[in-house]
Formats: sequence, structure tokens, C-alpha cells
Amino acid sequence: MSRSPTGNQQQDPQQAYLSAWQDLAKRISQGQSFSGRERNCVFLNTRGPRFADVSAVMGLDYLDDSRAVAVTDWDQDGDLDLWVASRTAPRIRFLRNDVKNENHSVSFRLIGDPRARCPRDAIGARVILTVRDADGNLSERIQTLAAGDGFLSQSSKRLFFGIEKGAKPEQVVVRWPGSNEVERFDGLSLNQHFCLEQGTGIAARLSARGKLAEFTDTRTYSIDSATPPASGKTRVWRSSPLPVPSLRYESLTGESCEVSTLHRGPLFITLWATWCLPCVEELKVLTKHQTSIVEHGATVLALNVELLEQTSSSKSKHQISQVLKEMEYPFFNGLANVDLLQQLDSLRKQTIYRDEPMPLPTGFLLDEQGRLRVVYTGVVELESLLDDLQHLQVDKQESRDRAIPFAGRWSDALFVTNPIAIATIYREERQLEDAVAYLQQYLAKEKVPDETDQTVSARQTRRRLADVHRLLGRIALDQQSTQAALDALKQALRLDPFHFDAHVDLGQAMMRAQRSDLAVKALKRAVKIRRDDPNSQNQLGLALLGAGDIPAAVASFEKALSLDPKWLPAANNLAWLWATHPDEQHRDAGRAVDVAEQSVRHNGERPDVLDTLAAAYAANGDFEQAIETAARALGLAKKMKRQELAQRIESRLQLYRSGQVYRDP
Repeated sequence: MSRSPTGNQQQDPQQAYLSAWQDLAKRISQGQSFSGRERNCVFLNTRGPRFADVSAVMGLDYLDDSRAVAVTDWDQDGDLDLWVASRTAPRIRFLRNDVKNENHSVSFRLIGDPRARCPRDAIGARVILTVRDADGNLSERIQTLAAGDGFLSQSSKRLFFGIEKGAKPEQVVVRWPGSNEVERFDGLSLNQHFCLEQGTGIAARLSARGKLAEFTDTRTYSIDSATPPASGKTRVWRSSPLPVPSLRYESLTGESCEVSTLHRGPLFITLWATWCLPCVEELKVLTKHQTSIVEHGATVLALNVELLEQTSSSKSKHQISQVLKEMEYPFFNGLANVDLLQQLDSLRKQTIYRDEPMPLPTGFLLDEQGRLRVVYTGVVELESLLDDLQHLQVDKQESRDRAIPFAGRWSDALFVTNPIAIATIYREERQLEDAVAYLQQYLAKEKVPDETDQTVSARQTRRRLADVHRLLGRIALDQQSTQAALDALKQALRLDPFHFDAHVDLGQAMMRAQRSDLAVKALKRAVKIRRDDPNSQNQLGLALLGAGDIPAAVASFEKALSLDPKWLPAANNLAWLWATHPDEQHRDAGRAVDVAEQSVRHNGERPDVLDTLAAAYAANGDFEQAIETAARALGLAKKMKRQELAQRIESRLQLYRSGQVYRDP
């Protein structure tokens, strides 16, 4: 359930967003309910001031973490059924409406006419149904056709109207979106479905859809019957192998041992204790079926955890040896230490995504490469273990299928992942390393088409890969890694020489590398590709300024402002140059004041803009205005916690107070 704020303090929106996701992830990892284990609710409209809670009597009060509900007449019997999706199993429920009564209904499917400025799906149409009751009185029922009518759901686009016993529909009127046209449809009858097509005036009767699938295949539909009963045993097959760090344990004789040196094949590690009866039972099962396990090329390592207990005594090692000796345990054994237990617990939590204590026994199946494939809780089923051993070398597709406990099909072919969109989300959340890793993983899977391949598909692939390299370059600039940015942006331009954004970013990277001459070349190419972009013109002005070509820089800034008179960066750069340049021939204090004042009018008071305006006033000899403006700029900079800018403004303010202008060296 959502929580009310505990105070009136304001939090940074970005930090609040990240904190909310962290809280949500914590709830998931702890196995908590999103709804506070509140049962589902449904309320009945009593046509009075209050609703009635009919959740239990309707059979809808499931203890599910339900998320979405879609309403539709699925079985076409004239009443509305429900599809409910939940976060917890069962993930989806079909709830058929079998309430018996003598009421009726009528439903409408709407089709708009694009020629009349109405979308064909008629979203936004307002439907007014006039009904005459048993006493001859007329009343109106009104509905509006909507899209995305619920959280994570879309109900049927047919509009359903319930009609009480003894009443009948008289007419229906539709106000179509896109115009003020109101259209009347007659010829209605009870318990029928009609199509209302704009411009026809005819309520055309719709025939019933074909026979719907019966929910008899429990593997596909009846999730309740497919859900296994609750028990203390679980088995989680990882969809992809998880690398395991170096694991060390202690032998019963006190030697330190490395797990990876035990066996070249698969290894089953189980944690146990002599006082744990299920643990002892599991070891007996493994001992009894030693031959089958060895035939599958595997071995077992039983690690006892009792020496980690505060109550353990010097007799513990002897007791452990006696238990293993009595059952004639044939595999490897040893003692778990704190580090090993923490490493295994971390691997388990990564696999099951649950932050809960690790029970006994818990088993870990490693493949011959030493990677974690399966985690078992409770006494391992021998048949399951042997089956898993047989499938350790399956391909990625089959491995992924084994990770899911029920049949189905994957949506990979239906939904193409957009690497730019996902990496951009990482970047917006300042998870730059994750963004880089995701993009590099994508590039590792994608094959670059040969340059001679000029098919549409090949060109599209090269452009997509160029976008990925360009974003890598942009992120490298965020990370202050100039060389990495240069490498990525050059690769983007090799794939797509006309990539506008890559040319702009390359210009910025070259300026950071103090190669203003190369920055000018890159930005001139960008300007040539897109002549109407004020940002590239402004960037070119900065590069020309760095190269010492002041007239050309001024011309670029002015060009940017001609494209967008409100483009703040260009206006600020131009006013600053005219107000503070050390060379008198490049200064123009009057024009600097005009441009800076216009920037403030267009963009509001910002500390950097006011700083420029103050410098312009001082250059124009108006020190009173310069002092007052610089003071406002200083206050804003301090309020926004921009300490470096505040220090620079304060030093310039001292100059203005002493009647001196500022010159930018």
C-alpha cells in the first residue's frame, strides 16, 4: 500500500524516483506483498450515496497481488466477465460471470469515418442510449469509448449497457470525435450486439464470434491446477549459468581446500548438519545412489555448518566423522567457513531474488566449468538431480525453457529490444557503467554488414550500430573519458558518415582534447548535414573561438540566434564574448547588453545569464546595474548550490564594486 509522507521536506525528484525503485526492489527481494496481503475487492453500485462491498459473496476476494483487470463479455452471453492479472501466482485468472437474473443487455461496436475527421477506432466517441422502462418512462445511459482504460490493461472496446427487466432500448445517439456531428441509430433490440458505423445511421446486428476455446487443457489454461502444492522443497534452474567465485573450505583434518580442484565434471554441493534429520536423509539417498551419480560424471561435496554455531564443541568434528562413517558416505566432505557460506548465500539470493535465511539442506549444482546451474532447497529429489545432470550442456534456448515451470512461447520474436532506449534509461539514472555494459553486450551479438552490402537491411543495421557507438561516445563524455569518446564516435562515423549527432559529439570531444582545429572540421560537417540546427552552429562557434577565429565564431553564434532567437547558449556566448574579450576590436558592450537582456527576458533569471548581463553592464560603464545584477546572480548560484560559479561571480562582483570591468583571459 502507498504510504503518506512523514514530513514536509522536499526531495530531489530524481532521487525520489530512484528511492522508490529501491524500496520496491527491497519489497520484492523480501517476498513482501505489494498490497499488504489485502484481498481483492469489488464494490456494487447501490444507486445511493454508498457502494456495497460484495467481494466475498461474488467469489472475487482472492488473496492475490493483483495488478490489472480487463472487462469483456468473453463467453458472449450478455454479461461482463473479468480477466485479472497478478504479480503472484496464479499470474492470470479468468472469472466468468454466472450470476442469474432476469435483466438484459445491449452492446455496441463503433467504427469512425476518417473522412469526417474521426479516427476509425472512434476513441472518444460519446454514446447515449435511451431506454424506456416498464412504466413508459424514458431515461438515458451514457458511456464514452476510451483507450487504456485501466492500469496495465485494456478492456473490450465494445460498450455494454445493462437493461433492467421490463425495459427496452429506444434509440442510441453517438457524438463522434473530431466534429460536432451527432448521429442517431434506430432498430435496437434486447440481448444483441450491434455495429454503429459513422455516416450510416443503421445499427447493424453483429453475429456471434466463433466457438471459444474451452478451458480444459490444464497445462495451458488452468493455472490453479498446474500450481504445485506448497512444500519445503524447491528447485530453481537458472536460465543462464552464473560464474562462481573461488570457494575454499576446511577438511575434517584442518586443511584448507579449493572446491574447483575436487573434480573436473559437475559438482553437487550440499550444506548439512548432524542434528538436521532431512540433511542426514539426503546424504543417505546420495550414498545409496552413488553409482548413478558417478555414471553421470558428477560427484558430491557435503559441507557441514555446525562449527559455525556458538554452541559447537571440540567433539563436533568427531561426531560429524561418525555420522558419515556409519552411513558409509563415499563422496567429498568438509566444513563450511563464514566466507564460503556468505558466497553461497549470495549466489542463492541472486538466483531466487529473495532476501531470506538459507535453510538446511540447501544444494548447489555446478557444471563442469564451475558455473552455478541449479539451486535446491530441502532434500534433493534424486530423479530431478540426475535429470539436471543430463541437461547441463543444453543450448541457451533449452536452458531458458527449463527455467520456466510451465509451457509457453517466448516473446523475443514479437518484441525487438531497443538497445538505445534501455541504455538511455540507465544513463538518465546515472548508471553509466550499466549503460556501457548493456551497449557493449549488444554490439558483441550483432554482426557488422560488409561495406559492399548496400541492401536496405544492411544499411539499417549499420545505422543502428552507429547509433549505439554514438551513445557510447556520449556516455564516455559524461564520464570525462575523452579518448574512449573519440574512439566510439569515430567508429559511429565509419558506419554512418552522415550521422549528424556523432559529428556534433566528435566536435565536443575534440575540444576537450584541445584539438580545436579538428573540432571545427567535425562541426562544419555537422552544420553542412543539418543547416537549421542552432545547437551545432553554437558548438561550431565555440570551436572557432578555441581556434582563435573570432569573426567566424561571432558569425556562428549569430547564425544560431537567427535560427532560434531564444537559443540561450548562443546568446550567452555571444554576449560574453562582446562584453569580456581582452581585445578591444572584438568587444561591443552595447550589443552585449542588448543580447544579455533579451536572454533574461526569454529564459528567466538564471545565475549564468545574470553573470553575463552584469559583465555587459560593467563593460558599458553602468557599474550600479552591474553590482545589483551580479548580486542577484550570486544569490541564485548559492541557492542552487553551484559553488564554483558562485565563487567566480563573487570575484567579479568585487571588481564591479571597485569600478573595474572583467576581462576573460
